[in-house]
Amino acid sequence: MNEMSISLHISLNRSIAFVSALSFFTLASSLTLEMFFDLASCRLCNVQRILFFLMAVISLIGIFIHRKIFVLWLMAFLSSCCCVLAAYHLCVQLGLVIDPCIVNIPKDMEAFKHALFGSPVHCSKILLVAGIPISVWSFLLSLSCFAITGNVLLRCRKSISFS
Repeated sequence: MNEMSISLHISLNRSIAFVSALSFFTLASSLTLEMFFDLASCRLCNVQRILFFLMAVISLIGIFIHRKIFVLWLMAFLSSCCCVLAAYHLCVQLGLVIDPCIVNIPKDMEAFKHALFGSPVHCSKILLVAGIPISVWSFLLSLSCFAITGNVLLRCRKSISFS
């Protein structure tokens, strides 16, 4: 059973805290854009928010628990899921993939009217921030979280035990 050195423990906590801050920043940014700049989110954006929220909460908990390796693996998994979802979202926005949330076949006239006038933002609508689609920003932030957690896991694979 390996014991973590204090410097390794501090380094791990810094990395986990940075991923937590990045996740909270992503959540705060998306909610700010929606609430104050009237940029409504689609269903894929909402799913990404859930993943970022989970990553933020798990990383906050990870700062205080002893099993850092488990937290890092979980954060790597969640950030990779965010990357895949953001890439899929971008493909939907660019028209490379047709998402089921875009193609809702109405069964009656009332459902057709709701689809035309009352539905949420479709995933195919491209919202830009600084000239870059939001899904690209989400992908880059997810990739950053994945790179940080992956780097820490690679550096510390021999230094951290599962206990």
